[in-house]
Amino acid sequence: MQSSRWYALGPALLLAVVSWVVALVAVARHSWFSAGDLHPFAFWCLLAAAFAYPAMRTLQRGTAGAGNLTLLSAASVAGLSFGVVWTFLVALVMGGWIGAFGFPVLLCWIVGSVVGFLGSAVAIRPRVWLGAGALAVGVPIAVAGVLAWLSITPPDAVVYFKSGTTHEQVSRVWTEVLGIPTERGTKLLDGVQSMAAAGDATRRGIRLSFRPGTSEERRAEILSRTDSVPYVEEIVDTPRPTREDVRRALRELREMEPSQ
Repeated sequence: MQSSRWYALGPALLLAVVSWVVALVAVARHSWFSAGDLHPFAFWCLLAAAFAYPAMRTLQRGTAGAGNLTLLSAASVAGLSFGVVWTFLVALVMGGWIGAFGFPVLLCWIVGSVVGFLGSAVAIRPRVWLGAGALAVGVPIAVAGVLAWLSITPPDAVVYFKSGTTHEQVSRVWTEVLGIPTERGTKLLDGVQSMAAAGDATRRGIRLSFRPGTSEERRAEILSRTDSVPYVEEIVDTPRPTREDVRRALRELREMEPSQ
C-alpha cells in the first residue's frame, strides 16, 4: 500500500507541471506578453496537484481490477472532469480576477489533468502506456477544438440612426428592441453581451457586442430586428481588436516613449 502512494504522487506532480508548461507555451507564442502571470499560476497548479492526489488514489483503487479500456476511459473522464471542476473552484475563489491570466487557464488545467490522470493509470498498469499516450494527445486536442469553437465571438456592430433621431427614440431601441423590459430593468436579448453609446458628429448610434458562441443565424436575427426600426439608417460591422492588435498598439506606444 505504501508504494501506491508514490504511484499517485508522481502523476499528481505531472498534472501541475504539464498545466504550467501549457501556460508557458501560450505565453511564449504571444511574445511573453503575460509572463508575469506564470508565477501565481504555478501556485494554483501545485494546489491542484494536492487536491488531485487523493482523487488519483481513489481512481487507482477503484479500477485496479478493471479492464484496460475501462481503466483508460475512467482516467480520461476523471481528468477532464477534474480540470473543469478545478477551474470552476479557482474562479469562485478569485472571482473576475481569473480572467486576468493572459492564457486559457481552463485549457491548461484540462490538458494537465487528463495527462496526469492517464499517468496514474499507467503507474498501476504500465502496459497501457500506448493507449494512454494516444488519449493524452487526442483528448486535449478535441477539447481545444471545442473550446475554440465556443469562444468564437461574432464581430461587434454599430447601429447608426438617421439624423434628427431623438434620445427617447434611441432609448426605445435600447430597451424594447435590443432588450426586454423587466421589473428589475432591461434584460438584453439572448446573444447580446453588452451595448454602449456610439456614433459620430452628425448622428447617434449604439455599439452591440455579442456573446462568445453566438451563432451567425442568431446574430443576423438580432440585426434584422434592429434594422426594421424606421429611424435606423445603417448597421456597420466592427470587429473587436485581437490580442495581436493590442500587442501592436503597446509596442507602438513604447516606441513613441522618449528614451531615458
